[in-house]
Amino acid sequence: MVEMTGKERIRRVIEHDAPDRIGYAFSSPEQSDLLLWGADDPAGLDLSWRPAADYRAECPALEGFRGFVRKDEYGNFWGRVESDAYSKGEVLWGALPDWDALDAYELPPVDDPARYTEFRQKAREFPDCYLVGELPGFPFSVMRNLRRFEDFLMDVLLEPENVQALGRRVTDQLCRVIDCFADAGADAVMAFEDWGTQDRLLIGPAQWRALFGPLFEQLAAHAHARGLKLILHSCGYLYDVLDDMAAAGVDVFQFDQPTLMGEERVAALLSRRGCTLFAPVDIQKILPTGDRAAIEEGARRMMRLFGRGGGFIAKDYPDYRAIQVDPAWAAWAREVFYREGWYASPGALPGPRQR
Repeated sequence: MVEMTGKERIRRVIEHDAPDRIGYAFSSPEQSDLLLWGADDPAGLDLSWRPAADYRAECPALEGFRGFVRKDEYGNFWGRVESDAYSKGEVLWGALPDWDALDAYELPPVDDPARYTEFRQKAREFPDCYLVGELPGFPFSVMRNLRRFEDFLMDVLLEPENVQALGRRVTDQLCRVIDCFADAGADAVMAFEDWGTQDRLLIGPAQWRALFGPLFEQLAAHAHARGLKLILHSCGYLYDVLDDMAAAGVDVFQFDQPTLMGEERVAALLSRRGCTLFAPVDIQKILPTGDRAAIEEGARRMMRLFGRGGGFIAKDYPDYRAIQVDPAWAAWAREVFYREGWYASPGALPGPRQR
C-alpha cells in the first residue's frame, strides 16, 4: 500500500476528506507532514538581544530598565529581564506611542516579494510536504505591539476609529503578504496571535466582533481566494469568539492548551464548523506532570475527540525547556500518535496501524 504524501495527507485532514492517518508536525523533519517557514529577514536587520544601555540613546524610555533589549522591524523595543533566557519578552516601547503620528508611520516592507526567495526554495526542496507560510503578525498582534499592550487595550474602548484605521492598513498589507506566500508555493498561511488569559478574552466579545471580526473575514477570504488555508495560533481562553473566528474563515486552530476551554465543547464546535485542531498534548495540565499514563491517555483522548476521519494534526511544542518538560515525556505522546493515529477505513476513529 502506497502511503499519502504529507501534502496530500494534511490537505485531507483539514478538509475531513478520508486521510490515511492524523497529521504529524513534529520537530524531526522525517516525521512531519508539515513545514512552517517565514519570509527572509532583510539584510542588516539585527534582532539579537543586547544590553538595554545600547539602546538608551535611541529610546530614552528604556532609562532605568535593567535587562536585555531588542528592536524589531516595526520599530518596537522589546525587553526581558537578565534571568530570562527563553521568552520572547514584551514590548517596552511601541513604535506608535501617539496616535497623532499614525499618518506618518510607515509599516516595514514585509510584503516585498523579494523576501520570499528562501520560501520558494523550500517549496522546491520539499515538494511532498504541506508548506505553511508564517505571517509576520495578524492585526491584533501587530497593533498591540505598535501601541504597547496596555495602551492598546485602552485604545479598543477609547480610540476605536484610530484602531480601525490602523487595522485597515495592517490588514491590507497582510493580504499582500498572503499573495507573496501563494506565489512562492505555500499551501497555507499561519498567524500567531494570543487572544486570552486563563479564563477570558483580552477584550470584550462585542469589541472583537466590531473591530476584529471584519479583519479576520477579509484575511480569510483573501487566503481562500488564493487557494490557501488559514491557520491561527492563540494561547489562552477565547471560547466566547471561537465560533465567530471559525465563521470568519479560520480553517485550523493551533492551541497549545487544548484542555483550557474544555476539550469536549471545543471538539463539538470545531466538528460542526468543519475545522481542524493543531496541537500537542496539553502543555499546562498534562505534559508537565511527567505521568506517562496521563500523557498517553491525553494523546488518545485528543484523537478520539478531534480525529474522526480528519480534523487533527498532532505537533511538538517548540521549546520544551521553556516549559520545564523533559523531552522524553513528549516522546511518550508521539509514540501513541505514531502507533495509533491510523484509520482503518474512511471516517473511522484512529486506532492501531492498519496496512
